[in-house]
Amino acid sequence: AGHCGTPSLSLRIHFTTGTGSAPVEDQYAVDIFSYEGVNGGVGNDWGAGRLLPNSRTGKLPGVAQSEKCGSPGCGWYTLGTVPASASGNNIRITGYGTAAVDSRSQKTHVGPFVGFTSTSLRYVPDTTGGNSGSPVIHEETGHAIGVHSHGGCSSTGGYNQGTRIDHAAFASHVNYLLNIPTSAPTPCAYDIFRFLLTTDNYPLETTWTLVNQCTGIETARGGPYSSSGTLFVEEECLPAGEYTFTINDSYGDGICCGYGEGSYTLEYKGVTIKEEGGSFSSFESTTFGSCSPPSDSPSASPSD
Repeated sequence: AGHCGTPSLSLRIHFTTGTGSAPVEDQYAVDIFSYEGVNGGVGNDWGAGRLLPNSRTGKLPGVAQSEKCGSPGCGWYTLGTVPASASGNNIRITGYGTAAVDSRSQKTHVGPFVGFTSTSLRYVPDTTGGNSGSPVIHEETGHAIGVHSHGGCSSTGGYNQGTRIDHAAFASHVNYLLNIPTSAPTPCAYDIFRFLLTTDNYPLETTWTLVNQCTGIETARGGPYSSSGTLFVEEECLPAGEYTFTINDSYGDGICCGYGEGSYTLEYKGVTIKEEGGSFSSFESTTFGSCSPPSDSPSASPSD
């Protein structure tokens, strides 16, 4: 995940199921010049790069691991597509999270797939700190459909979240790494909504939601953020409807101007509908659009 940081020349990825160092033949350096990542909050938190051949065996990790598991291609994940519906689907998270028992050892858990937005995935298999960067595996196909980035489950509910594998920038870089030609992005067939946020000194306090009032469904959400004084741009392709955007500050002092010069702007159909917002307490909402389809104006009566 992007928030895990940029790899260094000295970093080695250890292929092991325990907490100790892997044998030298199972350690891989990162090609740091191939790495690209973004730490942009839920739905925009990802990182990807190539691993270099092992210094002792000269083999790439996918080749070496496939030899160990016994069949061609079993040493890496197949990238898949996000199911059209969460219903009836499950997610597996395998990683090295912290725990009271066997902390930082490899563990796996399966739980229901509960929802998604255009950039994020929601699911409830157990995760803990240190699971970020784990592949989000669609249990029914075994395919990787995203990368885990944010925890949110508790004993009273909630869900964990990750970034979709088809997130435009993420997919583009993965395709570059795999030498797959990148097709032109699919143009939006609806209306573009843009949220431009400049964070204050406490970006972890900032979250937002976008709800379709015609259906009652949450269309998108974002945050918390991790970089202060930074511009983040979120874009959604929205079918016609009435929407309510709500920005939240968990401390209750907004994003301007006591602790940094935070602000935000909303654009819809190319028109600014909220400019330089930021002075609020716990939350602020803006509603735009309409559930009623636009009606054609009656034609003027012909004149003699």
